[in-house]
Amino acid sequence: MSNQMEVNFIVTCFSRDKYVSDLVNIFKSYTRIKPNFIIGYNGRSTLDAPHIKIDNRGYQQGDIDLTLAGFNTLKTNGCTRFIKIGADCWLLDDSKIVEIFNKMEEQQACYGGNWWVKQGYLSSDIFFVDTRFGNIFDLLKLNVSYENTLGRIFDSNIHLKKYIIPERGVNGIVDDRGPFRWRCAELNWTMSHNYEDNLRIMHEFFKTRASEVNIIITCFNREAYLPGMIKAINSYSRIKPNYAVAYDGTDFKFPCQVRIDNPGHQRGDMALTIAGYNYLKANCVPRWIKVGIDSWLTDDNKLFELFERMEREQAGYAGIHWCGGGELSTDIFFVDTRYGDVFEELEHRLTTKTGLNGNFERIMSDCVKAKNVKPYIIPERKIKDHRWKCDELGWTMSHTLKDNEQFVESRKAR
Repeated sequence: MSNQMEVNFIVTCFSRDKYVSDLVNIFKSYTRIKPNFIIGYNGRSTLDAPHIKIDNRGYQQGDIDLTLAGFNTLKTNGCTRFIKIGADCWLLDDSKIVEIFNKMEEQQACYGGNWWVKQGYLSSDIFFVDTRFGNIFDLLKLNVSYENTLGRIFDSNIHLKKYIIPERGVNGIVDDRGPFRWRCAELNWTMSHNYEDNLRIMHEFFKTRASEVNIIITCFNREAYLPGMIKAINSYSRIKPNYAVAYDGTDFKFPCQVRIDNPGHQRGDMALTIAGYNYLKANCVPRWIKVGIDSWLTDDNKLFELFERMEREQAGYAGIHWCGGGELSTDIFFVDTRYGDVFEELEHRLTTKTGLNGNFERIMSDCVKAKNVKPYIIPERKIKDHRWKCDELGWTMSHTLKDNEQFVESRKAR
């Protein structure tokens, strides 16, 4: 099971048919979200995308009809999170979507959107719904305008909560003719009625976007390595890192995100790995690296390439065979939870105290098999030659701090 957030997208379309294929590609680009989508259509053409076609009862009523047709099509899948957008509303950055839904969950808000022109009227071009906290789709019935209809739902049902998205608009209010109507750079949203504007902004976004990766750093007794490790991570430009230092040592002043008791060397490294996983997993990023604090991965271009290879192979784990051919490396390994979540299996074994025969490397191999995950064996690193460093990948893993520091300096000199 992936840690991606599942979201239902209701896309409404009347006349902007040419926006649809690009919007579908945006959905396919998401890594933090698993999108389910349906396009509600009441135009005159035939769409080459999953859609439901209905009669057109006019602009305002038509948009509500399309919304409800989409909701009724998707609601049986059990997903509670919905986004309603027009076909010209491109939400490019799925990390922002995750953040908005997390804020809604914190506040138990069933609606996320903006005031439209004035308080009391709520945005209908883009809005978020979490039906766990109230199903406003069941309350949609046109009253003057779509925006007025949404506002009146909350006037009549005061127990329902709404989340006003602060990044869009001025004090959460969107002027129908103002700049936030057509674009919100802070959220990476573009909603232009000019197709070329949307296309240009989309291309700019994908050209500059870094690949987001969660990094779990485990540490027991090599605290002095931390500054060098963080310096390496902060140098990344191709990758946007989120990291958690998980620690089970004795220095109570050591800076870390997670601190746990030490159950021993092998069990400790596994427990630290899961502690780091649980600290970061709520961000829904599917790409992960687990490293010991003495393992510095200095070249993020190589990391990016490895994840690209994993995606092509649909491999959920990447590492090397460790000593014996039946074991898989745990000093450094990569995970893409879209293709199987080995952390989930490891956590289950630690929690139930079952399937823990052998060392971490043996147990990792068993986890990969249990989840039916395809492993990718990294060809550049061979344990016989590359236990302590791998120049081809820009990795140094020495148990002597000075060796790691000299490795970094030698690569700077090139």
